[in-house]
Amino acid sequence: MVSKKAGAAAFEFSLLVIISRIFVGHHYPIDIMAGFLFGAGMAVIAVTIWKQRQYTNRHWKTDAKHFP
Repeated sequence: MVSKKAGAAAFEFSLLVIISRIFVGHHYPIDIMAGFLFGAGMAVIAVTIWKQRQYTNRHWKTDAKHFP
């Protein structure tokens, strides 16, 4: 996956965007929090599915001799 430095940089960038959206009055803080929680939840789901698929692909190698 992506390095921890890249993840930290992306998180810092998202914080800057959050602060700027609140500062200019484009969004209410609750809108930002809801979007952040939704995005974090979707990221957790995506990573969980990705890891499960990696595990399944690594441990379920098929052998052509077993299939007619």
